[in-house]
Amino acid sequence: MYRQTTGSMEIQAPSDPYLFVNDVRYEIPRDCSPEMTLNDFLREVLEIKGTKVMCKEAGCGCCIVCAVYKHPSSGEAVSKPVNSCITPLYSTVGWHVITVEGIGSAKAGYHPIQSRLADGYGSQCGYCSPGFVMSAYSQLRDNPRPTELEVEHFFDGNICRCTGYRPILDAMKTLACDSERSQCLDMEDLSRGCCSASALEKIPTSGLAPIARGWRGQRFYNPGSLADLFALLGRLRSQPHRLVFGNTSAGVFKEDAASAEHLLNIRNVPELYGIRDSEDGGLIIGSSVSLHELIVAFNDAGRRRPGFGHLGSVAEHLQRVANQAVRRNACWAGNLMMKHAHPEFPSDVYVLLEASRATVRISDGVSEQQLVLADLLRQDMRGRVILSATLPKINDDGHHFRSFKVTPRRLNAHAYLNAAFSLSVDKKDGYRVTERPSLVFGGVSGKFNHAVKTENYLQNRSLLDEETVSGAMQTLEAEANPAEEACGTSPEHRRGLAANLLYKCLLSACADALPRSEASGADTLERRAQSGQQDYEEELQPAPIGRAMPKLEARAQAAGEAKYVNDAPAARSELFAAFVQAPEAPAALRDIKADEAEKEELLASSEIRYSGQPVAIVLASSQWAADQAARLVVVDYEQTGDPITSVAEAVAKNSVIMQAPDDNVGEDFDQAYDGQACQVEGQLVINEQAHFSIETLTASVAPTEEGLVVTAPHQWVDALAMTLSRILGRPANQIRVVLGRPVRMYMSLGPTLALAMKRPGMLLRYRAAAGPDEKLRAASWDISSEAGYTLNMQAMLADELKHSIDSAFFCPSYRLSLKQMRTDKPESTFVRGPGPAPACLANLLLMDHLAFQLGVDPIEFKYRNLYSDGQIDIVGNTRRGDNFQRMWRELHQAAEVEKRLAEIAEFNKNNRFRKRGLDMSASSYNIFYDRGRPSQVYLALQASDGSVTLSHGGAEMGQGIGVKAAQAAAAILEIDINLVKIKATDSHVLPNNEVTGGSSTSEWNCQAAVEAATQIKERLRPIREANPDASWKDLLNKASQAGVSLAAMGSYYCKNGDRKGSRYSSTGVGVTEAEVDILTGEFEIRRADLMMDVGKSLNPGVDIGQIEGAFVMGLGYYTMERTLYDSDSAKNLTDGTWNYKVPQAADIPRDLRVHVLRNSPNEAGVLSTKAIGEPPISLAATCVTAVKRAIEAFREQTGKPKQFLAFDPPLTPEKVLQLSGVSAADRVIRQK
Repeated sequence: MYRQTTGSMEIQAPSDPYLFVNDVRYEIPRDCSPEMTLNDFLREVLEIKGTKVMCKEAGCGCCIVCAVYKHPSSGEAVSKPVNSCITPLYSTVGWHVITVEGIGSAKAGYHPIQSRLADGYGSQCGYCSPGFVMSAYSQLRDNPRPTELEVEHFFDGNICRCTGYRPILDAMKTLACDSERSQCLDMEDLSRGCCSASALEKIPTSGLAPIARGWRGQRFYNPGSLADLFALLGRLRSQPHRLVFGNTSAGVFKEDAASAEHLLNIRNVPELYGIRDSEDGGLIIGSSVSLHELIVAFNDAGRRRPGFGHLGSVAEHLQRVANQAVRRNACWAGNLMMKHAHPEFPSDVYVLLEASRATVRISDGVSEQQLVLADLLRQDMRGRVILSATLPKINDDGHHFRSFKVTPRRLNAHAYLNAAFSLSVDKKDGYRVTERPSLVFGGVSGKFNHAVKTENYLQNRSLLDEETVSGAMQTLEAEANPAEEACGTSPEHRRGLAANLLYKCLLSACADALPRSEASGADTLERRAQSGQQDYEEELQPAPIGRAMPKLEARAQAAGEAKYVNDAPAARSELFAAFVQAPEAPAALRDIKADEAEKEELLASSEIRYSGQPVAIVLASSQWAADQAARLVVVDYEQTGDPITSVAEAVAKNSVIMQAPDDNVGEDFDQAYDGQACQVEGQLVINEQAHFSIETLTASVAPTEEGLVVTAPHQWVDALAMTLSRILGRPANQIRVVLGRPVRMYMSLGPTLALAMKRPGMLLRYRAAAGPDEKLRAASWDISSEAGYTLNMQAMLADELKHSIDSAFFCPSYRLSLKQMRTDKPESTFVRGPGPAPACLANLLLMDHLAFQLGVDPIEFKYRNLYSDGQIDIVGNTRRGDNFQRMWRELHQAAEVEKRLAEIAEFNKNNRFRKRGLDMSASSYNIFYDRGRPSQVYLALQASDGSVTLSHGGAEMGQGIGVKAAQAAAAILEIDINLVKIKATDSHVLPNNEVTGGSSTSEWNCQAAVEAATQIKERLRPIREANPDASWKDLLNKASQAGVSLAAMGSYYCKNGDRKGSRYSSTGVGVTEAEVDILTGEFEIRRADLMMDVGKSLNPGVDIGQIEGAFVMGLGYYTMERTLYDSDSAKNLTDGTWNYKVPQAADIPRDLRVHVLRNSPNEAGVLSTKAIGEPPISLAATCVTAVKRAIEAFREQTGKPKQFLAFDPPLTPEKVLQLSGVSAADRVIRQK
C-alpha cells in the first residue's frame, strides 16, 4: 500500500506525496481519503502504534507526535508538537514526523524523558504516557532550558485519568533549568528520530492540481503560492470548500470538516506569513502566523515597543487558548473564521484583536478590503481569504487594557464568558475616561460582541464617581442579553459575570486611588508551579515486599512498547466494526437505511431505550472505513414519548424501577431525632460521572481452532467469558478471554460517552439532629439513585451507598430509604469509589449543616464525632483500629492547621474580593472480602536462565497488581525482582477468577503469589539443602533434572469473617485550602494534605500514586465534571473533551502533600496491608467545603444574610458566584 525508503535523502518527483517518520521516508498513497489523519496513517497504514488515539478532537494529548519541517516563509527549521488525530495526512507532505518509538526503546536505549517519567511513577495505566513524553520532547527541541512553570505548561493539552499528575510533573521538571534536581537534556538527546536541520528540504507543493481524491469525490490541494491559492478560490467559489491550516477547528465543529468537498491547505503559502511594521507604525501580522508565534511576538512588542504595551496582556491571555499543540498549529485567522462561521463561538482571538482596534485585510485575488472585525463577521468570505491584520499603536499614557476568560477548568477549555476592555483614563482629572472605550465580550450571544451603550455611557465620566460605576453596571446588564446555551451556563450567570468582569477592569484602572483591600479585586488567580511532598516509610516484610519501586512495565509504557488492545497489527483478512447508534430515545425502531453502506446485522430490538444505543454493526476493511460507513446509516424511528434525562425529573415523575425496604439502624430514629435542640433537613442532587478512561471501549474476536479468542480491556474476564458462552451457546472452553492484546473494534470518545454507563446521578434528602454536646444523634437519608433504562447491578450499588453514608462519623440512629429511578439513559454502573464517593460528600455537607446550625467550628464538630474503637457503625460492625483520632491529630499538626487558619483570616481581612478557606475531614471505606471466586496466580520458572513468568487473574489498570505480585513472589523465592516477567491475564490459563474491583484485588493476588511461590520453594528445599552454594540458575537446572515441577498455581480465597459487609475499613484524613476569586467564581486549590492508613504498604511508591490519582478524580467529580442531556432527544451533549471537563495538571492542588501513616499494621488484611485504589477519592470532598469557607468569609464581611449555603454539585464557578451573592451593592468604588 505504500513504499518505504530507508535513506532519508532520496529525491523523488515533487508530485509524489511523501513524509518521513522516524527518519524513514514513506510515500503517501493517493487513494487515502483527504479526511484521513496523520494518526490514521501512522496506526492503520504504517502500523506504528506507540502513538495512541482517543478523542479525535485534539483535547486529550495521547496522539501527540513531533513535526519537524522547513518553514515555508523563513526557511528555518520548525519543531513542534502536533495532535496527529486531527492533522490531515496530506497536509504533512514533506514533514519529518517523530513518534515515541523514534526517540527511544528497550533495544536502542530509552530516552531520558521516557525513563524519567517511568522511574518517577508517572505511568499507571500507561495509555497516555507516550503523549506526555512527546509533548515534552517536541517542546524541549524548541526550548531546551525551560523553567519549571514552562514545563508544566508543556502539558496543558494532555489528560491523565490515573496519576493525579503530580508524579508526571515532578519527573518532567527534572528537565527544567531552575529545578533543584535539574538535569537538562543535551542536543544529542533532543535530535533523536530526525535528520539534522541542514538536511531539511523545502516542502513540496502541487500548484492547482489536487494531490488526493477521496471516496466521496473530495479533493485535497496543496498550493505553494498566493497566486495558486487565488486561482483555486476563483475556481471553487461556488462549491463547498474549506481552507485548512492546522485543522484544529475540526475538533470543535466536526460537521464543518465533514461537509467540505474541496480542502485547500494554506500552510505552505509563504506570502501569508510574517510580522512587519506598517507605514504608520502599526504592526502587520500575516494570517498564517500561529497563535504560538503571535504570543512570542506580542510579548516582545509589549516589552520593547512604545504604543504596544498592552500586547503583553494579550499574549498572556492567548496562552489560555486551547493547548500547546493547538496553539502551535492553529493560525489566528483560522480562529476568527470559526467565529465567522459560528457567531456564538467565544473566540478569544476576536475579543482580543477587536479590543486592540485591529483591522483585517481580505482579498479574492482581484480586489482587497480593509475591514474592522465586526464587519468581517458580516462579510461573505466565499472565495476570499484573510491576508493579514493590522494592530495600530495606542498611546500608552493613560491607556488601560484588561482581558478575562472564565472557564470550567483552568486551561484547554472554552470560555463561559470572555472579555477584553480597552480604555484611556486621565488620573489627574479624577480618573476620567477620556475617549470612548472598547468593551468586547464573547459568550453572551452570537449577536452581542460590543457593549455599545455601556461604552457610550462611560465616555467622559469619572471612575471615582459612584454613579459612574453603578450606572455602567446597570447599562451593561440591560444591554447584555445572554442566549440559552445547551452546554453553557445560565443567562443569569453570564449577565452577572459580564458586569463583574467590567467591574474588575474599572478597579484595575483606578487601583492607585483605592485601598489595597479593594484594588486586589482586580487581580486574577496566578498559577504557581506545582509542588508535592511524599512522606512514607518502607516496611520490608521481607524485601522486596514493602519497597517503593515503579511498575515493571512502566518504561515500556512510556516508550510506546506496551501493547494495548488496539495496537496489534491487522491480519490480512481482518474486518473492523463500528456501531450504528440510535439518535434519540425513547423511540420505536422502524428501519435502518444504509444506501451508501452495506447493511449488516441488526442489534437492537424494536424499542430504543436511550440515545446512543447500538442498533446495528457496520463491517469494513479498516476502522476508519467502518466509522465512516456507520455515519452514513440512517436510523428510521418514531419517538414514543418525552425522555426522562435526570434523577430529579425521574423523582418528580415517580419513575421508580425498584425500591428497597427501609432500613432502621441502631436506636429508634423518631425517638433519637425528636426533642433535639439542633435539627436540620435538606437535599442535594449529585451529578453523574463518566469513567473517561483514555483507552476507550475496544474489543476483538478471532475464530481459531480452539474456539473464539476474545481480546478486551475488562475488569472481569471470567464474567465476559460466561456472558459470551451464554449468548453464543458455546461451552466456556471454546471462549478464551485475553487482556492486554489487540482489538478489532475501537470506539473513539464521542460514541463511547454516548453509550457508556456512568456513575449514577442521585437525589439525597436528609434529616439530622445533634445534641447540646455537639454529638450527632440521628440521621435519615432518603436516596433516589438513577438506574438508567434498566437495572444492572443496582442492588450492589445500593448496598455500597448505604454502607458508606456514615463516612467516618458515629451516629447512634439511622433511617435509610433507597429507590432506583428509571431514566432514558444508559444504565448506571460502578465508577471509582461507587458508594463512598457520593456518600462522603453528602455526609460532609450534612455535618457542615449541623455545625452551621449549632454555630460551632465545623472542623472541631467533625473531630468530636469521629468513630472511636468500640462504637457500632452503620453496617453493624464494631469499629477497631481505624486510627481516626491519631491521624487527625498528626495531620492537624503536620498541616499546620491553626497557623494557616490565622493566616487565612488575615488574608481575608485584607482582600475584599479574594477569599481563602480551609477545611478538614475524614473518610472510611469498607473493604469487602466476601467474593464468590478465588484470586489466582500462576508461576512458571525457567530452568534455562532462572527467569520467572507470573500470570495473575486480575485486570491491571495501573494500580500495580503485577509489580506487587512480583514483589511477593520474589520475596518468597529470594530472587531479584528483575527476573520476574508479568504475562497477560488469560481466562484459559487462570479460569474462574474474581472481578477486579473494590481496591482489594492487588492484595489478594499478592497472597496468591505467596502461595504459588511457597509451593515451589518447598519443592526446591531438598535441592537447596544439597547444594547450598548453587546459584539460582544452577539450582533450577538441578531441580529440573531431578524431576521437580517448576510451575505452581497459587490461590487465595477469604471471607469477611465475623464482620458484616467488610473485612476492614480503609481510612484517611484530609486538609484542603482554597482561594476564590469572588467576582468570577473561579478558585484554586492552594494546598491539600492527605494522610492515609494503608497498613503495611506493599509498595509505597505505587500506593502514593493511587492516593493522588483518586483524590484528583474526586476533585473532578465534586467541582468540575457534569453530564448534560438534550431534553427532547435524550442525547448526551457532553460527549467530548470540549464539553466534558476532567481535571488537568493546572487544576490539581498547587501544593499536594501525602502522608502514609506509620506503624499501623492491618491484622485483618493480607500481608498487613490495606486497599488504597479507591478510598482517597472521598477526601476530595474537602475541596468543596474549603471553597465554601471562602464564600462564607465574603458573605460575612459584606453583611449578607447568614444562611447555610446549599447547592448541587459539582461546585463550578457558576455556582460559586451564585452562592457568593455578589450584587450591585458590592460593585462600588471606595477611595482611600
